[in-house]
Amino acid sequence: MNVFLKWWAKSVGIIGAAYGYLSSYALTLMIIAFLQNREPPVLPCLQERLLRDQRQQTVYYPVSIEELDSKRRRHNYSTKDINKKVYCMYETDAFFEKDLKVIQQFYMPKEENTKSVAELIYEFFYFYVYNFDSANMVINIKEAVSDAVSRKGKNGQKFKGGAGFTQKFHRDRFPFSIVDPFEVQRNPGCSVKFHSTAHKKIIT
Repeated sequence: MNVFLKWWAKSVGIIGAAYGYLSSYALTLMIIAFLQNREPPVLPCLQERLLRDQRQQTVYYPVSIEELDSKRRRHNYSTKDINKKVYCMYETDAFFEKDLKVIQQFYMPKEENTKSVAELIYEFFYFYVYNFDSANMVINIKEAVSDAVSRKGKNGQKFKGGAGFTQKFHRDRFPFSIVDPFEVQRNPGCSVKFHSTAHKKIIT
């Protein structure tokens, strides 16, 4: 499914962050989130800690002050001089379960999703065109929800979901707000802007 959708995106010319479209990585995260969101799920959330001996794996990475949420910090420390650009170290939990036996025993859904790849591809397009509310939803594969909750898509239609998506708490200019599971301050979908030519081409 991932290979086909990347081939399709390349064929219709909507892939390539340098040109204002989605990156291959962003598209992959969108696919994973969608598959986590099915009922029953096709993919589990490997970032969820289900066992007592699973510990947080803290990593630090540099983030420009301009990228922080705090307006006060941006005002006090931001500068246009690239030689004087200020960075801070941002902390995130990069844990994800890697043991295949543990994944099979504790993470895989009890009920198997029996839909074909063709059906899932159709549902992928339908979901992101009709159900995904880009103004209020964030694509986040770190989000695991055990009990499906009722949500409303942008057309008002209710659908079951929760895993793979979180609520957007402030408006931005990105129709695809995506959480990078390893650098949570980074948005892999930031290359696409609302109402841009690339955005219109993607959704049509």
